[in-house]
Amino acid sequence: MSAVDIASDIFGYLAGGQPVHQHTFGTSQLRVTALNYGALLKDISFFTGGTWRSMILGFDELGGYETDRAMVGRVVGRYANRIGGARFTLDGREHRLTPNEGVNQLHGGANGLSNKLWNVVCAEQDAFELTLTSPAGEEGYPGNVEVTVRYEVDGASLKVAYHATTDQPSVINLTQHAYFNLSGSASGKGASHAGDNWRARSGMDPARTLSGSSL
Repeated sequence: MSAVDIASDIFGYLAGGQPVHQHTFGTSQLRVTALNYGALLKDISFFTGGTWRSMILGFDELGGYETDRAMVGRVVGRYANRIGGARFTLDGREHRLTPNEGVNQLHGGANGLSNKLWNVVCAEQDAFELTLTSPAGEEGYPGNVEVTVRYEVDGASLKVAYHATTDQPSVINLTQHAYFNLSGSASGKGASHAGDNWRARSGMDPARTLSGSSL
């Protein structure tokens, strides 16, 4: 089988009328479709038994993603997971965030990176790269942050690379929130997912702290 035919088109329109673009790319072994809404992965399929088998959960229409509260397939941040009390201290200064799960903040807040339209940098045969600017103060986080995510297929592997820069000390903890079902999304078997079953935390991992440069 030859490499996947790349395709870029409009997947749908948000409630506000903005178009959402999708890009399909990959190899003869692995095919990926991603959207610029939430930088989300709509589909990852592998070729087996003469056919393509999808291994992640997704929606056939954009409306499903707009109303979805499980953040299926999206890049979440600025800070994935829960921040206890929606506050953290960095360099001796307390920052109060916008809570969106009781008193905590989950996955960067209600207006986090997962709900944004990202800018497409490149859409190639084997890769899709997007960028987004999160302004200082958004959801309570300090610093203007420039985020890049790159999806790249290499043979039967999908590589996901994140890069972030800031103009003042801040925190970052990005992740991909796809729900995988390695039996195939149409198998009827339950999907496995490791992302939300963590305790709320108020401390920050120093490795994920931006200090006026990049991560």
